[in-house]
Amino acid sequence: MDLDLEFEYSIEEKNKKILKTCINILIYRNLLDKNKYKDYVKEILNNLVDDETYIQLNDNKYFRIKLLYNIKVSKITDYYKSFIFDNINDIKFIILNKISFTQRLYNEVYTDINKNKKDNNIEIFRDYELIFNVFKLIYSPKFKLLDTDEYKIFINDYKINESNKYRELSKIYNTDIISRYLNIKVGNILKIITPNEISGYSINYRIVVPGKLFE
Repeated sequence: MDLDLEFEYSIEEKNKKILKTCINILIYRNLLDKNKYKDYVKEILNNLVDDETYIQLNDNKYFRIKLLYNIKVSKITDYYKSFIFDNINDIKFIILNKISFTQRLYNEVYTDINKNKKDNNIEIFRDYELIFNVFKLIYSPKFKLLDTDEYKIFINDYKINESNKYRELSKIYNTDIISRYLNIKVGNILKIITPNEISGYSINYRIVVPGKLFE
């Protein structure tokens, strides 16, 4: 699923929409309590200073956001290096502005950050991917990542050959916006429940495979 919608918002409006979606993403990942959504939104907006904000997840971990909008290209790494290497156990989103970042710059930032992926919890999104919460779009399917037990039951019930699962199952890229909202990994299986006028809904499963980001 690709989301490339063009709308005009003030910086304040855009930031608010993006940060609300970020809170929802953490709820989808079971990192925050959905019943406290409004409190989380208030906290993350209140903590916004310049281009960074944060919210506490538990006693030992925070969720941090870096908004990279209008920056000098020649000093691009200066804007996020300390953000990456400070508080390395925290979950962090870097939000890139589509207008300010060319395709080459997207790839440069993504490659640079992922060279140190094992040492950080950095995830990259483009601003327009978060302005609208794709899970809340009308007629959007429901998505569920199979946990370990559900995965084993699925493989057994559908008689999937573990060594041949990538050939037997439909696929979804790990760079798809749905995969990235849920932070699912290569080899995971995603359950997709789609509204259906005849039966009410249909269910299918996709296995996650590597994809290329920002093509």
